[in-house]
Amino acid sequence: MISEGQIVLFNFPQTDQKEGKLRPALILCKLPGKFNDWLVCMISSKVDQQIHELDELVTPMV
Repeated sequence: MISEGQIVLFNFPQTDQKEGKLRPALILCKLPGKFNDWLVCMISSKVDQQIHELDELVTPMV
């Protein structure tokens, strides 16, 4: 069962419409409505491709 706060593997599509690979995602919340839609946040380790106005870099707390 899916629940908020879970880390899951999700098949994200590629921007060129080709089939994507399984990637980690954080489940944020279930969206309202009659469909079983969820808001998810992609997780990546590619910090060199960070978009500073959009991406949030998570660092370990010291």
